[in-house]
Amino acid sequence: MTTRDVTVIRPGEGPILAAGAGDEYQLKITRELSAGAMIVMDATIEPGGGPPLHVHTRDDEWFYITAGEVAFWNGREAITAGPGAFVYIPSGVPHTFKNRAIAPARMLIGVTPGDAEDFFRSFGQLNPDGTHPSDMEIGKRVLALAPKFGMEILGSSPL
Repeated sequence: MTTRDVTVIRPGEGPILAAGAGDEYQLKITRELSAGAMIVMDATIEPGGGPPLHVHTRDDEWFYITAGEVAFWNGREAITAGPGAFVYIPSGVPHTFKNRAIAPARMLIGVTPGDAEDFFRSFGQLNPDGTHPSDMEIGKRVLALAPKFGMEILGSSPL
């Protein structure tokens, strides 16, 4: 029988992953820590930040807004979520999000199961000097990796 312990991840702990528009995802709960069940990231979304319209065929995703406001696309309209809002997106539902405000937003992002960790780690590698890759470079990485991880990029964000 395997014994599991309580784990405390403190502020600032966890690898930083780059995303477009200067966004950062800090990995807090890894696939290994959760025995494959999920990953959780603490995300800072800069004004104008967010991914293209996409769909996950294998993963459910959730978002808990902790600061600022983030607009989510539900396939028909934009829904704005602020601090304390929880957004759940089951697999198979086309979606995106965007920070349309003038200040950064923060949110926790969870993905189940935890296999998505490799996707985020691969496209989100920082440059050797610790800076963010360009938006164009991140876009190329995402397009190349998406099919391997059961994800389809549907186009630019409607937000």
